[in-house]
Amino acid sequence: MVATVEEILEAVRRVQCGELKAAVVRSSPVTRTTLFHYIKMVKEHGTVIKDKRVTKQVLPATIEDDIVEWIAAMQRRGRPVDREQVIRGWYQKIRTRNPILSSQLLSTGRNAVNKEGIISCFNSLIRACVGFEYDTSDVYNVDETSFKTK
Repeated sequence: MVATVEEILEAVRRVQCGELKAAVVRSSPVTRTTLFHYIKMVKEHGTVIKDKRVTKQVLPATIEDDIVEWIAAMQRRGRPVDREQVIRGWYQKIRTRNPILSSQLLSTGRNAVNKEGIISCFNSLIRACVGFEYDTSDVYNVDETSFKTK
């Protein structure tokens, strides 16, 4: 089990209060090397410095915001974006920095759509409309998102 930051800080505090390092290691999830590392850090800096070693973001924030908005818009329209559509490697980093985004599996009905089903649906629609007189005021452009319940 990996020690949490709170457990590490507690172990360092116990050593600073005079408890033996070996006793602290035996009675906590903090490993010996981790404890020694953080004790040294406190001695050198006076506090625990948690510096993350991450590569600098090359993509400008404005472009990333545009990509995030595009992905979110595609998700709202029911067209989830896969990793290949957003250059490989950026997908996970963008999701980490923007929790509004999420991976979604297609529903069973949406995943089962095929060419034959679409042709059958279209032909059924044509048969239902034959014999009725429609003009352009009777045509509505509707997608399924307006009928989807949350």
